[in-house]
Amino acid sequence: MDAMESLVLCIARLKVMSILMGAMWFGSQSFLISSADLDFGSSTACGEKAPSCSLSETNKSLTRELICGQGCCSETLEEDLLRRSQNDFVQAVTNVMNSTSDIFSFHKSKFEGYFTEMLDQSSSDLHNMFVKTYGLLYQQNSDIFIDLFQNFHGYFKGTGNVKLTKVLKRFFSDLLQRIFILLNAHHDFNENYLSCVADCVDNIQPFGDVPSKLLFQIRHLFVAARTFVEGLAFGVNLMEDLSKVRYSDSCIRRVTRMMHCSLCSGFTCAMPCLKYCRTVTSACFQPLFTDLNATWVVYVDELVRVSERLEGAFSLANVVDPIEVTISDAIMNFQTHSDSLSTQIFSKCGQPEPATERKRRNSEAAEVSKTKKPKLKSEHSVKEEEQNHLDQFLHLFRIQIKKTQFLWNSLVYVTCDMLGINDHGESCWNGTDLIDRKKLNAVHIDEFLHVPEVDFHSSTVIHLYLTQLQAMTAKLKMAVNGLHSSWTDHSDIVGYSGASGSDSDDDDAEETEIQESGQESDLPIVKSFDHSEWKQTRISDAFN
Repeated sequence: MDAMESLVLCIARLKVMSILMGAMWFGSQSFLISSADLDFGSSTACGEKAPSCSLSETNKSLTRELICGQGCCSETLEEDLLRRSQNDFVQAVTNVMNSTSDIFSFHKSKFEGYFTEMLDQSSSDLHNMFVKTYGLLYQQNSDIFIDLFQNFHGYFKGTGNVKLTKVLKRFFSDLLQRIFILLNAHHDFNENYLSCVADCVDNIQPFGDVPSKLLFQIRHLFVAARTFVEGLAFGVNLMEDLSKVRYSDSCIRRVTRMMHCSLCSGFTCAMPCLKYCRTVTSACFQPLFTDLNATWVVYVDELVRVSERLEGAFSLANVVDPIEVTISDAIMNFQTHSDSLSTQIFSKCGQPEPATERKRRNSEAAEVSKTKKPKLKSEHSVKEEEQNHLDQFLHLFRIQIKKTQFLWNSLVYVTCDMLGINDHGESCWNGTDLIDRKKLNAVHIDEFLHVPEVDFHSSTVIHLYLTQLQAMTAKLKMAVNGLHSSWTDHSDIVGYSGASGSDSDDDDAEETEIQESGQESDLPIVKSFDHSEWKQTRISDAFN
């Protein structure tokens, strides 16, 4: 390390020492430590051990074994150091979790904005085109189109228990009723008759293959979009809750010994050895986070795959953007075969009653609508530009999210970085003494390789987090194939606020044909982590 960096580090350590010795760095007299608690005799140069050390009478009746041994720190002082160590350690881990959470939260918010705006634009385009094409006839029946887009919004946001199969089936049944009435205005239809007409939509297929094709596309798009948002929201809440995990007492004692016992041994500027820090930190994390790693890697992979589904053939620009043309083609198909279709409906539902004179006049307006053709949009629409922006956003998302893939393997390294511990300088603190950094080996830290006892509450909660992470990973995997699995709400555990099973209806049963061949039910096997790879994909890079 250069002279300036060495000076800054030593000044920082000396400030801590001054606090412990009762110096009023912050103009406060509220510290638990006074100059009587810690006395080094004469002044000591940075990195040298104090020539003498005397304790006050407070250590004569100890209530527990001292963490730092019989050094210059009293039991009361060590209690304060324990609190400081716990706060510093937890804050360092929290900073890592918060940085990861910010990545997920940013992309979730940005994607929701893009998708919602493009959906609103599609609704507006349909309205404008249908007003020009069908005029008053559309305006009198615009409610079914408004409901369609409201349901699209509801499904995307996970509100209202919206189910896509039922939404599309209901839409085309209503559309069949409305067009049938307009084209047969010389008849009068009661509610029961119209219900029979709606039931004919599957048998006579008045709109050709448009409903089935549109459903196939809509499901792939909206299931991917909604599950993508749910997956990101899950990541945000998981990070927030894991930052609150409680560490065992033995973990905090080891951290205290690593970070502060050098002061109690009389070393004013001793930096903990980096290998020592990683060993202690790893021992704290191992019983909690190790099991999360394999599933987390797959979870990030599946988020990437779902994001790829939102481009290309199943992008919003290719599915919802031309929906007004798609629906208009379906209407034209009905009108072209209206006589044959009406005959089939009369055959199934019976001959209706003649209509009044007023309704007969309406049939003339319906006939006029037959001759109108929809005005196709220009080749380069506003939504195409928005889709380009969305595609670019998704590309950048995949770059950023990949940096979080090895979070749990790199957490040890990043936490030590957050604590300001590095491998600079000639000597470092190994928990018992100041040693030559170059001569540090496993013998010096062998004592700390033993994994501390696990906090039972935290271990139980981590197991529940792992179960939910596996469930979300499986859900993302299904979304790639256009299937929205049921979701069990565990909001009482991780604060997840997504919809709970709102699409676990018969959609999945009816959509078996859209599953791609070779789909596996088990999660992929993840290879063991390579630390050389971590150096290139380090999680801290994502925070810069």
